[in-house]
Amino acid sequence: MVSQVQEIKEKLDIIEVVGNRITLERSGKNFRSTCPFHSEKTPSFFVSPELQRFICFGCGRKGDVLSFIQEYDRLTFPETIQTAAEMAGIELNQDWKDPKEQERQKLFAIMELAQKYYSYLLTEHASGKAAREYLKKRSVQSTTIRQFGLGAAPDKWDGLVNYLTKKKNYHPNDVVNAGLAIQGKKGVYDRFRGRVMFPLHDHRGRVVGFSGRVLDPDAKEAKYINTPETDVYHKRYLLFGYWQNLDAIREKESVIVTEGELDVLSSTQAHVRNIVAIKGSALTEEQIRIMARTVKTIYLALDADSAGIKATRRAIELVQPFPVSLRVIPLKGGKDPDELAKSDPKAWREMIKQHTSAFEYVLDTTLAQQDMSTAQGQKTVTNTMLELLLTIDHAVERAFYLKQLAEKLGIPESIIEEQWQATQKKHTQSQLQQHRQPTPDSSEQAEEESGTSDTLGEYLLQILLRLPLPANTRLNPEWITELRLRRILEHLLEWQQDYKSFELAPFTAHLPDELQETVSTLYIADFPVEQKMMDRELRVTLTQLEQRWRKKRLAEISGALGQLENKDELTEAEEQEFLALQKELQRLTTLG
Repeated sequence: MVSQVQEIKEKLDIIEVVGNRITLERSGKNFRSTCPFHSEKTPSFFVSPELQRFICFGCGRKGDVLSFIQEYDRLTFPETIQTAAEMAGIELNQDWKDPKEQERQKLFAIMELAQKYYSYLLTEHASGKAAREYLKKRSVQSTTIRQFGLGAAPDKWDGLVNYLTKKKNYHPNDVVNAGLAIQGKKGVYDRFRGRVMFPLHDHRGRVVGFSGRVLDPDAKEAKYINTPETDVYHKRYLLFGYWQNLDAIREKESVIVTEGELDVLSSTQAHVRNIVAIKGSALTEEQIRIMARTVKTIYLALDADSAGIKATRRAIELVQPFPVSLRVIPLKGGKDPDELAKSDPKAWREMIKQHTSAFEYVLDTTLAQQDMSTAQGQKTVTNTMLELLLTIDHAVERAFYLKQLAEKLGIPESIIEEQWQATQKKHTQSQLQQHRQPTPDSSEQAEEESGTSDTLGEYLLQILLRLPLPANTRLNPEWITELRLRRILEHLLEWQQDYKSFELAPFTAHLPDELQETVSTLYIADFPVEQKMMDRELRVTLTQLEQRWRKKRLAEISGALGQLENKDELTEAEEQEFLALQKELQRLTTLG
């Protein structure tokens, strides 16, 4: 299988694979983008076509084309190989037998059986009568029940456990691991009892968990409970209705985000199908990333309470790295999308069209919460909105909102601009204080003393990896204080002796495994020097390295000579060492 993995990697171009998922822009010989794996404003994610590798200098993720597919698509390694093989047009000739993957597949199988079990009870069995009546009362149609795979958990302690263990021969521990049962003192019992069941699908359409709504209005349990985190269920990635409504979401290139399952069901019935639920008001970065693969606009339709407003503020910040627009649908009359879609579907569809920018929505709600006839009220609104503007990257968008803020407050734009400059300055000073760096002298001394970091040595190698290898007799590996960098330089000099030309990929492949990552990182890193200035930069860097090494060596020689001079009598070996040190001291002093 190893040979097939290599064949897949050779057939796939990492630039094409990554470029099909995120927007890349050329940066010298490499390509760059904001990182798809963490939220950032300044691009720190780089991809090298020569090395066929990627690296993010912000979060540290790096690897080859398979690593990217696995990380970006959230696949297991066997799933990654299967996906990559399909992309490369290669038919795999062996089955994967990875124990962890087998365990995951078992959980998927259990979840599918559980969904069918709950669905059967809701649609066919007498025990589902209460759930059927509840859904009928909530105007959920039979077609919707089938489309979303809704079900009913019986009001008994061991219904699902007995079905999975006695009829389907799964071990009780497997049902617990799937999050469907709980290990008690007297044995394993069902987690979901007496509830309407909403299956939760991942972005590939697999059931990974459930949300259960209690039927008994007098029950002391929580109204909703969810599957706990498992090997296949991770709440921060889940969007209820995304899989079922994906075609409409793609067609509209937009998605409406609500808080609950019934919002999605009622809206879908009202012919608003580009809609999902996030289970609460906290939109996550992972959910935005999933939606951003398909849509250009995200519409928030969250409750207008403090939690909803807080979630909108947070969403403004989270959405910045993604190529999507964030809008808000103000919910009128204190109703949620479920009520609006059921009471007047046409009015709900019209309300969706009355969306506003997320910033303007937060501004309006903040204004409504303050007494704008007082100086304190105006100050609070101004400070709140300017802090929010710090999270917005685009200068034109920011300028538009500054003007909007001035107009809503009835304050001259020049005053708002002045306060904005002060806010930026305060924020910058705070950031500098948090990330204050040592002075160059102390940093250099620390490098030399520890031998664990050599930024000047890294800089030299960054130049050498981008230049046709120069024949330079002054280049001495001893000038490099960090061992791994020195080893790379030694390999580079050996390559110069053995080969007439330098090619990065063969050279990197020739290195020991532990040095390949370092070379990849140094080469992929954004390098600010233009090609025409490389020769000059090389000369300057070599001079700096030699001077640094000479200074350090002179100090070592002086210390050694001082120790020898303090001795009453020298051995013959010590006398020879003394003379050699004096000779080296004279030579280095003459060179300096």
